[in-house]
Amino acid sequence: MIVRHHHQRMCHQNMETTIGAIRQKFWITNLRRLLRKVRSKCLVCMLRRARPEQPEMGPLPEDQLEANGCPFKFTGLDFFLPVFVTVGRHTEKKWVALFTCLTTRAIHLELAHDFSTDFCIIAMRNFMSRRRPVVRIRSDKGKTWLYHEESGNEASWKRCSPEEMEYLIERRCGLTIEPRRQCVPFRS
Repeated sequence: MIVRHHHQRMCHQNMETTIGAIRQKFWITNLRRLLRKVRSKCLVCMLRRARPEQPEMGPLPEDQLEANGCPFKFTGLDFFLPVFVTVGRHTEKKWVALFTCLTTRAIHLELAHDFSTDFCIIAMRNFMSRRRPVVRIRSDKGKTWLYHEESGNEASWKRCSPEEMEYLIERRCGLTIEPRRQCVPFRS
């Protein structure tokens, strides 16, 4: 009880300071052992000694773990906010396709005139003709991957148009479309 009182009175300082304050009035045998026990049960001291834990990172896709591959062999694709470009006397809205290398973190930007599947195919063709070989492209479930197909009375939205799949098969490139929260290419 005396040790706990002096420990709190000394504002939870180190052991030597607290032992010095106690020994000015009392001589207690095995004081250091008692003080160590008091400090181990003190909540304030526990909080001060606490170390932040390293957050557990989710498993990385195999694409990001290949060390000696070509740049852009495994690529992430996303579109970001429209950019307003001045052409002559008027401004036009353009979109930018962001291709990210999943292994080296390099980026490649392609200008798309519209936020549609057709211009996404054009941006992918431009990218794939400049950066070879592309084995897999990872993307989120964006509106660019949807196209409208009408069959009879039914109108349905389908993923990835036939022209795009034909082009990707011709280039032997796989397309992986994932939910947004799983597709973040880099987590630090």
